[in-house]
Amino acid sequence: MPKSPNDPDMSHMRSSDFKLVYEFNDDTYLLVDALEKDYIHSHLIASLENSNTKLKFCLEIGCGSGYVTTFVYKLLNSSYEQYLKSTGVSFCLLCTDINPNAAAMTRKTFERNVEQNPKHVPFLFDVVLSDFASAFEKRLKNKIDLLIFNPPYVPCERDEMGFNDVRAAYAGGENGREVIDRFLPMVKNILSPNGVFYFVLIEDNNPQEIMKLMSQEEYGSFKSSVILKKRIQGEHLYIVKFEGSSRLK
Repeated sequence: MPKSPNDPDMSHMRSSDFKLVYEFNDDTYLLVDALEKDYIHSHLIASLENSNTKLKFCLEIGCGSGYVTTFVYKLLNSSYEQYLKSTGVSFCLLCTDINPNAAAMTRKTFERNVEQNPKHVPFLFDVVLSDFASAFEKRLKNKIDLLIFNPPYVPCERDEMGFNDVRAAYAGGENGREVIDRFLPMVKNILSPNGVFYFVLIEDNNPQEIMKLMSQEEYGSFKSSVILKKRIQGEHLYIVKFEGSSRLK
């Protein structure tokens, strides 16, 4: 992947760290590419102009090394600093992971990159040790404007699951769907009415079936689209976007 000025500085990470934390790779790069092209440069300004809310919430589940959320911060900082300051809009960037090493590394990555950008967009940041969004479910019900999840999508045996170490980043169980299927019903309670959700999947996960599920009323009646797809080293990666979420009563 060509170097982008918004790529986070990850020079603090050593090879030994990747035994403890998921190594950012092709799926990570495809995800940030989708976020830059589809959300930041297409969806963001329209959503800001159609909203009276001055605080926007971004939640990344399974933050790993912190690469993705830090990329979002740097992109906002480089492209929309003046716009956000002039409109008084600020971002609350939240991350969760069940791996304590990942949570610690995400904080380190984010803080390192913020230090290198003394002029920055208004933001709040926190990373929490949590399963999915359970730490924020009640306080931020239907308030997340941007939801990001690169889930454990790799098919594996059941005995590889249930750990809170680096294995939790990839071990997806049967068809790579066991963690994914636990999470999908939660999305309708997380996203704001105009929120968008970017999800990484592979062919083994049956993305078309997932998109059909999410269109059902019990899942939130989401519209879905494949934003990017790429075949890499035998895997067919998809970035799927869900939007048009919960009908709040």
